[in-house]
Amino acid sequence: MYSSWSATFLMVVLCILVPSIEAGLMFLELNETSPLEYSLQMNNQHIAMMGDSLMGYQFLSLAYLLHKKTFVPSEVRPNILIKNSFDSLDEFRMHFKKVLAPRSYQDFGKDHANHFYFDKERNISITVINYAGFFHTPRGGWVPTELDGFPVEGKSPKFTSTRWNYPTLEETIAKFLSKLNPRPTTLILNAGHWENDWNDTARQNAVLTSALQNFDRVIWK
Repeated sequence: MYSSWSATFLMVVLCILVPSIEAGLMFLELNETSPLEYSLQMNNQHIAMMGDSLMGYQFLSLAYLLHKKTFVPSEVRPNILIKNSFDSLDEFRMHFKKVLAPRSYQDFGKDHANHFYFDKERNISITVINYAGFFHTPRGGWVPTELDGFPVEGKSPKFTSTRWNYPTLEETIAKFLSKLNPRPTTLILNAGHWENDWNDTARQNAVLTSALQNFDRVIWK
């Protein structure tokens, strides 16, 4: 289920992110355009994603395409898009860390789980901040600094304790995402199954205003 759903969403994201892809023809040309071509057209993209576990799978779909220049094989088991195909959460995390090495950095602790992907040669960065409404606000262990603007596996310190926690998405954008280097130019926001958090029009407007002030493109799905 996650494989097909994530692949469909990935195609939609590629349509929006890559100006040279015509959205109206995207699905018609899917069989004619190789994954390698899609991957290469993502050069020079800096993306921030905030959402729940569904967003996490979408990150893995995109990072795999960028890293391997092909789509995640749906028939392979265990599969990085199917967490339950692994014996444990630790095994799942270790597996996709190995698959995306050395460009993947995992900021995992008891109370937070964020992902980072950085390809210096292709000038690509992806940041994923776990968010599940008021139930689980954005938080993490690693913090950007002038010397460590984007985490790199083996070079950036690891933190198992939560060192930052912002109650709103606006604060997360202003105090965390805006401090990254490279700075994200595209935001993908997923309210997930937490629609009750968004019934307040003023809150919706505050998030959108902050997002549009800080990013060139905003995708709220």
